[in-house]
Amino acid sequence: MLLLLIASWAAARLVQAILAGLLRRLRLDRLAWEGWMEMKTELWKRPKVIAYSLVVLLLLIVIFQNTGVVTLRLLFWRISMSLALVLPLILLTGFGMGFVAAKLTGGGKG
Repeated sequence: MLLLLIASWAAARLVQAILAGLLRRLRLDRLAWEGWMEMKTELWKRPKVIAYSLVVLLLLIVIFQNTGVVTLRLLFWRISMSLALVLPLILLTGFGMGFVAAKLTGGGKG
């Protein structure tokens, strides 16, 4: 759990540093940075943002609790890797396949 807290803190600091560098590169003044911080504070008051954040947090907890090694067998291949790596790979594969399927079928546009 401590590792998860440290990782989330480090990720937040990294995003903040990237945004600060981006704002400097765009030559935006301090007023723009203060506006961003105010917008970020208002963003956390939205229920949708809170719900998405909770889903991501639960997903991270599930991934970090399943670190055992699993063996995937597909026809003649056997691949052994951590379940913590398999879960995100399968998730990203599913998202990618859904994206491609939506693009090929018109994405539900009538």
